[in-house]
Amino acid sequence: SQTRTLPFEERCGTLSTGRDIMVIGDSHAAEAGLATAPIAEQLGAGLRVVGFSSCPPLAVHVWINDSLYDECFDWATTLRAEILAHSDEIAAVVWATRSAFYFPGPGFPDGALFEAELGDRDGVLGAARTQELWTEQLRSFAEDLAALGIPLVVIHPSPEFHKWPSNCLATDSVAACSSNRAELEAYRSAAMKAERDAIRGI
Repeated sequence: SQTRTLPFEERCGTLSTGRDIMVIGDSHAAEAGLATAPIAEQLGAGLRVVGFSSCPPLAVHVWINDSLYDECFDWATTLRAEILAHSDEIAAVVWATRSAFYFPGPGFPDGALFEAELGDRDGVLGAARTQELWTEQLRSFAEDLAALGIPLVVIHPSPEFHKWPSNCLATDSVAACSSNRAELEAYRSAAMKAERDAIRGI
């Protein structure tokens, strides 16, 4: 099921009369929000966590199991507009998505992980175009924020196993549930490159 974190206008964490640190992304935004909360408290800033499960904060259409998730595009475009319209309330933006989920690199067998695909209303894009689109849109967003004096912190996707350890270990051996470091890094290589290219020089 899809779940949202707090809507844009609500805050959590430290209450502050100053500006807020804003954490945005898919379901990984909630995890990053937990890590960002102590930093916000230390800085005396507020904290906003705005995320939507399986939806990156990009103006793209998400396909999962051949089904189009219309809400992702509408949510992402509204979120970006809200951030830019309320820039005076925001001290920094933290970007946290499971980007390898949308355009995985090599490393794991096809179908080893449940993955989404990006596209338009008519269908999915290829991996190469998805990577380009991710870079283009993230860079555009970073440039808009930079013009307003708002720093953007990009948290790259965490390495993940080709099988969920908590499930796999219940029925199989440690060896069968393990992945080597090269596989982990290869799987997220396309996402890492896209995000590094997007913020280079900004």
